[in-house]
Parts: sequence; structure tokens; C-alpha cells
Amino acid sequence: MYEFLKDLPPDKLVKGLKKFCMKHREVYPQTNIIAYIREYALIDEDELTPMEAWGLVKAHIATGAKLPELVDKAAGAVGWMDIRMSEKPGVERAHFLKAYEAMAAKEREQKIMGTL
Repeated sequence: MYEFLKDLPPDKLVKGLKKFCMKHREVYPQTNIIAYIREYALIDEDELTPMEAWGLVKAHIATGAKLPELVDKAAGAVGWMDIRMSEKPGVERAHFLKAYEAMAAKEREQKIMGTL
């Protein structure tokens, strides 16, 4: 098992093991323990929810506050002009939430797989 986890820094490995032990009381034979440990070790607990990211977009529009790269990228995918000028902000919010969620999931997957 160590062969698949040796690329993790010791502190991240311990974090992943602890979180796995806290969340999984029973482990079944088909459970991919290594995948869970990698995910728990590499995922950032401070990751923004889609609604928190949307709040940052609204704050950026109002004050010009700096945005995290992923939030800026998701807003750009929807279109800054569309977000600012929309007569139906709920529609633009829904598009942003979907785009952000997809981009965040892709980034999480890349972290877990070691390609980011």
C-alpha cells in the first residue's frame, strides 16, 4: 500500500489516514482505501463552495476585490459582461454555479491524481 502513497508528504499522509479512520467505521473488501486516503490527504478544507465563490464574484463587481483564479476562470466562462448586465441575475448565478462546480471538481481530481 505504501508504494501508492509514498509521494505524499508525511503530514498530508497522516492527515489522510486520520480522516479515513474517522469517517469509515467499516471497510469492505472492494473499498479503495488508497483512493480515499489520497483524497483526504490532498483536498483542501478551505475550498470555496459554489455559493461562496458567487459571493466573491458579487463583491468583485461591487468593490473590485481580487478573485481567486478558479473563481475568475468560472466567471469568465459565463461571461463578465453577462454577469454584470444581466436582467435576470438568477440565471447567470445558476450558470456560474454549474461552471464553478465543474471546474472545482476537475481541479480536485487533478490534485488527487497528481497531475496538478
